[in-house]
Amino acid sequence: MGSINRRRLGCKEKELIFGTWNVRTLYKTGALSLLSQLKEYRLAITALQETRWQGKGIMDIKSHTLFYSGKEGGTREFGVAFVVERNMKRNVLNFKAADERMCVLRIKTKFQNLSLINVHAPMEEKEELEKEAFYQKVEEVYDSCPSDIKIVLGDWNAKVGREEIDQGLIDKHSRHLNINNNWQRLVDFAAAK
Repeated sequence: MGSINRRRLGCKEKELIFGTWNVRTLYKTGALSLLSQLKEYRLAITALQETRWQGKGIMDIKSHTLFYSGKEGGTREFGVAFVVERNMKRNVLNFKAADERMCVLRIKTKFQNLSLINVHAPMEEKEELEKEAFYQKVEEVYDSCPSDIKIVLGDWNAKVGREEIDQGLIDKHSRHLNINNNWQRLVDFAAAK
């Protein structure tokens, strides 16, 4: 299992713990059984990337509900989703499937609603135009969310370094010593928002 990043926020009934996981694929026999590993992390909501599912929809699976967004046709690549614990499903206000690289889940919390934006950015070696279009869409989706608390999470395909100039935006304990070009796009987006 890849690394899962966890965050905590207060929710009406209990603490809201959410994370993100690039699953590489959920398009093979038995792949959904991987999601049973989420129980040990006690995640109420998990953002998934690279599901490789087509279309968009909502599906109940065992103790979770899956909200997914993928390509409408063609090759089975990309795809993003949210896995929500069954008891947290009643707090879901809205799900928006933007495209195969982005979706939004709006959650009711104790004091203010929360918009989670799940992204899967193009890899470093992709064309600049593709990356520019992606970041423009991230901004559009971000700006279209209600004035809730907004959290953008997912797989940014960026190696964020330890540059002093960005210490106000990033943690000085990044695991990457070397950065890539996607890092600058991510830092610029964070600074703007």
